[in-house]
Amino acid sequence: MRVSAHFRVLELAVLATCWSLHGAQLPLRRYSTADGLANNAVYSIASDSRGFLWFGTAEGLSRFDGYGFANQTVSTGLPLGSVGRVLIGRHGNYWLATPAGLVRFRPDLLRSSGDRIIVIRAEGKPEDHINTLLEDRRGTLWCGTETGLYAVDDRSSRTPRLSEVRIGLPGAAWGDSDVRGLAEDAEGALWIGVLDGTLYRRLPDRRVERYPSTEGLPRDEITHLLADRKGRIWLGRENGLYRSAPAPHPGANGFERLSGREGLPGVRVYDIFESREGDVWVGMYQYLAQFPADGASARVWTKDNGLPSRGALALGQDRDGNLWLGTDDLGVFKLAAGGILTYSTEDGIGMDAVISIAETLRGELYIGGRKELRRSFRIGFRSGDGFHAIAPRVPKKINYLGWWAGRVILQDHAGEWWLASYQGLCRYPRLESPSQLAQTGPKAVYTTRDGLPSDQVVLLYEDRGGNIWVSAGTGKFAYYWSRSEQKIIGIAADGVLGSPSAFGEDNAGHVWIGEWGRLWRVNDGRASRVASPATRAWITGFLLDHAGRLWVATRGQGLLCFDQPAEPDPQFRQYGYSDGLSSLDLHSLSEDRNGSIYIGSGGGVDRLDPDLAHIQHYSSADGIAPGQVIAAFCDRAGAIWFGTQHGLTRLVPQSGPTRAPPPVWITGVSIAGRAAPVSEAGESNIREVAVQPGQEHLQFDFVGLSYSPGNVLRYQYRLGNDAWSAPIDSRSVHYGALAPGRYQFAVRAINSDGDASPAPATVEFRVVPPVWQRAWFQGVLMVVAMAGAVWVHRARVARLVEIERVRSNIALDLHDDIASNLSQITIFSEIAMREAGPDSRAAAPLARIAETARDTVESIGDIVWSIRPQKEGDLSQRIRRFGSDALTSRQIGVAFRISEEIQHLRLEPNARRQVYLIYKEAVHNTVRHAKATAVEISMSVVKGELVLKIGDNGKGMASLEEGNGLPGMRGRALSLGGRLEIHSSVGEGTEVELRAPLKRKWRSRILPR
Repeated sequence: MRVSAHFRVLELAVLATCWSLHGAQLPLRRYSTADGLANNAVYSIASDSRGFLWFGTAEGLSRFDGYGFANQTVSTGLPLGSVGRVLIGRHGNYWLATPAGLVRFRPDLLRSSGDRIIVIRAEGKPEDHINTLLEDRRGTLWCGTETGLYAVDDRSSRTPRLSEVRIGLPGAAWGDSDVRGLAEDAEGALWIGVLDGTLYRRLPDRRVERYPSTEGLPRDEITHLLADRKGRIWLGRENGLYRSAPAPHPGANGFERLSGREGLPGVRVYDIFESREGDVWVGMYQYLAQFPADGASARVWTKDNGLPSRGALALGQDRDGNLWLGTDDLGVFKLAAGGILTYSTEDGIGMDAVISIAETLRGELYIGGRKELRRSFRIGFRSGDGFHAIAPRVPKKINYLGWWAGRVILQDHAGEWWLASYQGLCRYPRLESPSQLAQTGPKAVYTTRDGLPSDQVVLLYEDRGGNIWVSAGTGKFAYYWSRSEQKIIGIAADGVLGSPSAFGEDNAGHVWIGEWGRLWRVNDGRASRVASPATRAWITGFLLDHAGRLWVATRGQGLLCFDQPAEPDPQFRQYGYSDGLSSLDLHSLSEDRNGSIYIGSGGGVDRLDPDLAHIQHYSSADGIAPGQVIAAFCDRAGAIWFGTQHGLTRLVPQSGPTRAPPPVWITGVSIAGRAAPVSEAGESNIREVAVQPGQEHLQFDFVGLSYSPGNVLRYQYRLGNDAWSAPIDSRSVHYGALAPGRYQFAVRAINSDGDASPAPATVEFRVVPPVWQRAWFQGVLMVVAMAGAVWVHRARVARLVEIERVRSNIALDLHDDIASNLSQITIFSEIAMREAGPDSRAAAPLARIAETARDTVESIGDIVWSIRPQKEGDLSQRIRRFGSDALTSRQIGVAFRISEEIQHLRLEPNARRQVYLIYKEAVHNTVRHAKATAVEISMSVVKGELVLKIGDNGKGMASLEEGNGLPGMRGRALSLGGRLEIHSSVGEGTEVELRAPLKRKWRSRILPR
């Protein structure tokens, strides 16, 4: 939840009390054109509902998001650069008062929109100068101009109008119609302040009251008006500030002049602003004043407190309660509301580098440090509301003090004072105030003659027993001044103890000593090593917190925490960058009343919540004095003091409701380097962003709004339903080469307390697939592919048909011509053989010719058949016919067992021919060599294989000889992808078995006959 108003009032009251201290420097941070501000002359400040700050400047309108500025100028559509007033109205309208008229600005609209910036002028007055603006509770927008009072009609239309409202302005002399101030009181009446000093009040019934000088008002220029929540009217004039009693009315003489009282000067008033807490702030020439809501005395600040020399021209407040001051030539300043004050030599602390901070027994704060040169040591202390510094009185031989960055001056529990020097340890008598050290010399100076290892004493520490521990050289002993024995005593160490750089104490009373790379703990009169990771770093500080944990600061190894430091082997936790520390170069430690640990470093101050492990960072931008934070101390009032190389800082820890994490806004979307349209007011959700092919490089810009000191925001993001990323500091996320599809980018802010935004900002976008990945293109491609496949199939079928026709023609030619001629050769050979007679020498050749011709005719017949079978079952029929002809003519019985499937089986010509030739060769071998009387021929399809068996009851064979055409038969079987097996034994016949898979590739295709 947001910080309550009650808590904010308390915070501002505490802060104001701090600021009122004499010489305190206000925690101001300046922003100028160097940071992106449109112009260093800032006339108006406004905060919108989203948390953005808007500044009206001499060259345009600037929007601030806590990080940088975005500007609206003449180049983006403003009629003139100068913006004198900014008013955040209802319904998303931003109203700007300019010398060229009234401007209605809609940052939620895109730059291309014609309604984004509209200039509104009164009819007949094209150059009317708008001075001030007010939107009343009824929503009427009032404009104070150089020529009178105007109201805006039809505010939300595309063509709103300015209409003059007559209130009796004379218009007879210069300035008598120049309206400079507007305010609405609790009764709904409108107050109008005019340049000539006249004050008017327009009642809801349109009656007008006039307040002349007899009402306690002078006749000088009115610069500003404010009606506060208590019903009082605040009036800014050229000669100072005036205020009415609640609910004033004519004749009551109800205005009083505040200038000249309570230190309030009688100078020009620029702006009057009522904060959310009810305080009234007044910006004046060279001054800033605050009138607390509780009625306490006014507080006034000047350039002595760090205020810009010409004062505050404009005032405003951000969502976190910080006050903003606009100036005429230095830009804008943020006055942090975090209770941080800084003191320097100009404020009386008397030193540049503050190296030691503590309190006296009476609670008086004192500091020690150097001024310019190291030998110029000073002790500073609070004197009334300010500081005073003295040089301690020391013997003449002592000329070098404050060499080490640590405790070099202390008052012990008995009231005595101790001072470290390069010429020994100085002991002073009991003194009530550090101021007495300027006149009182030490009662003793301890040196090597008294047992110190060296006269160069650089560090002091008092343990709970009242013993004073010192750092003075190296050796095998740790040294302290014993209160009980009143002398210097050395404690033996288990090793060589270097120069101690820090002392501390655990909850059991053990003294801890830190040096370069080592930790020591004194137990039973002996110093022993304690294991730690700080092997290559100086130990710079110890802190025993309220829970008994011992914290150790190092230079380079971060922060160590021993939860049980009194254990024999204490274990530690280490904090570094990954835990949120801003620096590992640590110098000092302190704890506030809430249990938070403050860590001084080279980069400022980190505030650690040990229970939640949350870290909040403060820097010079938040009011911490610049330089290394080398000393830290919590006073008895609960304030934390920090000493740096360039001053002293006081921080009042705030305790109140947890800060709510700010909302997150999308401020930019870039696609392939080109910005997509995004509202300049930021957007919480952007829909339907299209990313075209080849433009997959995306950048998302976003911002979370926080102005609290030390509240550094980090961000988490994700794509779709992925897990949230690790927190990052960057406000931009890049993506590249995303696959086509729909995505949702989401981002949320994480504040210093570790709380995340309740509602992330999102961008929904679609990566458009390339043409070749789109459904319609793939559909067209599929249709084209199918059409191509059909075309290829048809072309192939046509080619096969053509080849088949050629084969058929060749077969016909073979059958009709060659076979016919061979038949004639056979006939003529037989005739010649009969005529020659059987005993003729020509008979044998003629018989051979006739037989060869018959075999050739038969082979041609087989070829023709394989190319052009007569019908589907022609293979089985040809097998039957050939078997019957070849076997029965030799008185060999034959039995056929051909399955029904074979009757309808069609094979490719080559496969059909190979099967038939294997069969034919097997039958020939049976006829020639088997001496069989019976043959069985079977043909079937078994498990996708063609099975052909030729078995006889002949004499059989003892061994298979690679003759009788067997190699050719095996080769033909292999060409079919099958195998040929021959089973034979003497006296038991022979069986030839062909198994050939019915491969699709050699099954017959459907071809026309």
